Amino acid sequence: MNTNNSTPTIHNTNEPHNTLITINVTTQTPFKLTSTNYVSWKLQFQTFFVRYDLLGYIDGSKPCPPATITQNQVTMSNHAYTIWIRQDQLILNTIIGSLSPTIISFIS
Repeated sequence: MNTNNSTPTIHNTNEPHNTLITINVTTQTPFKLTSTNYVSWKLQFQTFFVRYDLLGYIDGSKPCPPATITQNQVTMSNHAYTIWIRQDQLILNTIIGSLSPTIISFIS
């Protein structure tokens, strides 16, 4: 397999079940979103998100966990929240990287 086209994952060696997935959009997508190719672009990204089990971040079926949790009457940061936010931002970065300059200008 050509490593330039593979999708890297970021492994947290302290907690191996918390793997973040990044998609190198420039090597895996043939085109950027323009004002005329939304249907093709959407299909391409739905395929990515299903393949890497990330669709729940997009469609809301994997909601963001609470920022804090309480255990034994002690409130602390929720590690699941941190992982969710990181993965969400990696997905957002992938989507932004797939937009043409004219489309990016509409994002605030």
